[in-house]
Amino acid sequence: MAAISCTLRPCVIAASAAPRATANKALKPTSARPVRGATVVRRAMDEKDPFDMSAIGLDDIMQLTEDADNNAQAKWLPGSYAPEYLNGAMVGDFGFDPLGFGKDPAMLAKFREAELIHARWAMLGVAGMLAVEVLGYGNWLEAPIGMTKGEDATYFGVNLGPATFNNTLVVELALMGFAEGQRAKETDATKRCYPGGAFDPMGMSKGDLATLQLKEIKNGRLAMVAVFGMWMQAAVTGTGPVANWVAHISDPFGMNVATSNPVAIPYMHPEIFTDGAAYWAAAVPGWYGQ
Repeated sequence: MAAISCTLRPCVIAASAAPRATANKALKPTSARPVRGATVVRRAMDEKDPFDMSAIGLDDIMQLTEDADNNAQAKWLPGSYAPEYLNGAMVGDFGFDPLGFGKDPAMLAKFREAELIHARWAMLGVAGMLAVEVLGYGNWLEAPIGMTKGEDATYFGVNLGPATFNNTLVVELALMGFAEGQRAKETDATKRCYPGGAFDPMGMSKGDLATLQLKEIKNGRLAMVAVFGMWMQAAVTGTGPVANWVAHISDPFGMNVATSNPVAIPYMHPEIFTDGAAYWAAAVPGWYGQ
């Protein structure tokens, strides 16, 4: 669009310079002239006849078209265009839906709710995965090992008694089932995602709620990626994220994704094709599949 504008402007502006100068002089305020494009329609409405577009030159029309084109572009990928149903109304909407999952408004609302809930759990998960290791209580990989062996479970050094897989599953299903059942009773879509009340003990929603919601979904998306990264990192190295970070800091060139593990990407090891079972058995935590 910019190229077309540059091509047309020299010949059109030269022919209409005198008439436009008079019109612009009449429209020009006492201070600097308003930015073109953003005020084109307003300037037209200021005329006695709101449908008289004679005061608007090709320069302004081209600018208005460029502004509309820029607004339609997806923020997540410069040069791409956001789908029509992603118009920026939702918090954190950057026009990202390459597979078109959100075409149905009802499904789009469900996807947003699911994303927000998963984002909050991921943020809690990242905090837990890091905290236990930083405080010296082992790492998140070791947590299921005792459970599979029927040993006592501990939480930040506190003994919680025997914790078998079946007992843990029953407790989690009961607690999560109750919580999700209560949330499902809420018919208001906004309250389902942002209940407030007892869930906002510090009263933060009374401030700039839109800014806080944007920060939450951004951090939540990052946390979901972080959880996936920590799992993959543990599958390759067999240790927690803090231990991995300490090892990398102590030897950046010797301990990194390209040099310190047997399944580094993008290198495809020959063992994948000769002894695939042994290769992948070494690439996942020891408790996986038990």
